[in-house]
Amino acid sequence: EQVPKLKQDSKERGIPTIDEVIKLFRDKSIWRDERHYLMAKLSMLTGMRQGEIIGLKRKYVSDCMIQVVLAWEAGKGLKDPKTAKSKRPVLFPSSFSDELRAFMLDAPFQDDEDFVFYTHIKGKPITNDKGINDSTYKALAKIGVSEEDRKDRHIVFHSLRHFFTTYLEKKGVPTRTIMDFLGHTNAAMTEHYTHRDLQEIFKDILPLQEQLLIP
Repeated sequence: EQVPKLKQDSKERGIPTIDEVIKLFRDKSIWRDERHYLMAKLSMLTGMRQGEIIGLKRKYVSDCMIQVVLAWEAGKGLKDPKTAKSKRPVLFPSSFSDELRAFMLDAPFQDDEDFVFYTHIKGKPITNDKGINDSTYKALAKIGVSEEDRKDRHIVFHSLRHFFTTYLEKKGVPTRTIMDFLGHTNAAMTEHYTHRDLQEIFKDILPLQEQLLIP
């Protein structure tokens, strides 16, 4: 998977506009529930894939950082992420970290092996792709993106990952940095770095994430 080149016509890419993204996350009440709101916000802020978010276990979440280790795929279950390079650390601002932590503290399941966003039976999250996708479509409708417009522009949950990539490109973040953040680098690179080292590596990205969180 290559970092896509920025095109003039975002409709071909299935990418929501910056104004639409701001509206989507300004008021979490437009989402079906807080869980879907946070899942979508996490993808928008970090470029995490849907399967990586569904398969996220509590033990891989720390302050302002997630270790992407597993992914969930419908019909196949819990597995390694898309590629070996997809195993990576993902950083995000403290304000979102606080939101995520509060959600996790209120969850009825508290074991490290539990999934962040779903309960589970025998190691499998009780979920399906349809729930978060439908919630995303309904949230888009509430901010004025009609079903016809959404389908014409090919906007889906995964579009949030593409939005994040394009946003960083337009802000001038080096392609290599974007690729590393999205999981295009060797996983061994990150195994020997401290949290502070990673913040230095991705210093160009963290302020831009903060800008997306301004109401």
